[in-house]
Amino acid sequence: MLYHASPTGGLTVLTPHVSNHGHPLVYFSKKRENVLVYLSNAVEKYCRDTGFVHTGRWEKWGPYGFDLDGVQRLEEYYPNALEETYAGVSGYIYGAEPANTAPVSDVPFAVTSEEAAAVVSCEFVPDAYEAILRAEREGLLRILHYAQTGDPFRAWIWQTMKHEYENAEKQPDYRQRKIRHHRLISLRKTSLFISPSPWYTFVEKQREKKRGSIMLKFNKVLLASDFDNTLVYTQGALERGEDIPPMSARNREAVEYFIQNGGYFSISTGRALPAFARYAKDLPCNAPCVIANGAAIYDFNKDCYVETAFLDADIYDHVDALLARFPGLCFEIYHDDRRIHVLHPNDYTRNHEHLTRAKTEEVKDFREVDLPIIKLLFEEEKPLLEQVRDFIVSQDWGKRYELIFSSDHLLELTRRGATKGGMILKLAKLLGVARKDIYCIGDHNNDIPMLEVSEIGFAPENAIPEVKEWGAHIVCHCKDGALADVVEILDKRY
Repeated sequence: MLYHASPTGGLTVLTPHVSNHGHPLVYFSKKRENVLVYLSNAVEKYCRDTGFVHTGRWEKWGPYGFDLDGVQRLEEYYPNALEETYAGVSGYIYGAEPANTAPVSDVPFAVTSEEAAAVVSCEFVPDAYEAILRAEREGLLRILHYAQTGDPFRAWIWQTMKHEYENAEKQPDYRQRKIRHHRLISLRKTSLFISPSPWYTFVEKQREKKRGSIMLKFNKVLLASDFDNTLVYTQGALERGEDIPPMSARNREAVEYFIQNGGYFSISTGRALPAFARYAKDLPCNAPCVIANGAAIYDFNKDCYVETAFLDADIYDHVDALLARFPGLCFEIYHDDRRIHVLHPNDYTRNHEHLTRAKTEEVKDFREVDLPIIKLLFEEEKPLLEQVRDFIVSQDWGKRYELIFSSDHLLELTRRGATKGGMILKLAKLLGVARKDIYCIGDHNNDIPMLEVSEIGFAPENAIPEVKEWGAHIVCHCKDGALADVVEILDKRY
């Protein structure tokens, strides 16, 4: 059985059509999942959604490649491209058994037929985006999100985009009169890939370049945002046990604009690697991220640590003293990898595990846990946590640690100097960013150290009173796009 995808229903025969190769062919794949990419086309979708009348042919291309093991890899050439192109789009996957086929030399599992082929099966796909995500979860294909791409890949996109734009200007099939105010992205093997964006227009940038007036206003500017309830409003979803919502379109467009104008965007979160990695790939970061409340800097594009502040071996003796004072104290132990151990788990542990979707492994003795350890997270009622904090501070060895509340029931312990603020300064140094060009936004106590190193310390309207009392510059509620407010302020400042 061979497979062919189309947005058109009711087909009984698949007939050859002229593609960019100039020869009438029907394209098939031996793998069903490999044709999902053809259920939608960014150019066609955008033009139809906006009422743009196109009388020429639509070239059905998809932004994909193949990994060394032959698994198809869908590639995002701009932030949120897959969702914008495929979400809510329905279509059909037809099965056929053509008599004569020829392989496509540069596309694994693909074949063509010069003859019409009778349809022998038809599958309705109600939502192409959901079908793609399901195929990824099943390991049938992979997704290279824009946030996972590096500078060489993006430079290639930019150069190809310019080339395709120049060609498109001369082609009546894609008149710029209707789409001039929208970003144009080229596909590796295709014509234009279009995504509307009020923040950035390739056409306007081309005009500026011709006038010699193009400037990257945010060059060497670092913008760092807390994740939970600052960049993304997670509180309601976590309380209800629901999936965390995606980054808002307003925030995403603002970040995209900031990055495209030369800025560095990073996340600074209290979440350790196991609790944050699953969300990082969907965020448009072009700089390493501060994780574990400042215990490390992690580059999610390269999947490696850039800077660490692990706890040393003396932590075993210090925990012994702590447990002698507070027997049965519950805390999680975070490692340099994706492991989390927990001692004396309680209801707060189970709730935290449910909220973060990061599994823990119980241990009976802290000394069973091996190094390196990034941080400890104590989980108890706040009055008890305050006693724990006061006890540690009262000890001679207490000066070797940072202690900060990330919620009423969570007290975090990291190595001295391992705060969000300390790591933001190290990140800025790595990026070549001056102190005066650091800007941070956060909503909780653990964000104050990075607000202190920020030229302007921002906070969303939903920030806790302590952050507001500290003197943060208040922007709109997280749910309304607080980060976009910050970018708008910086846009006027630079």
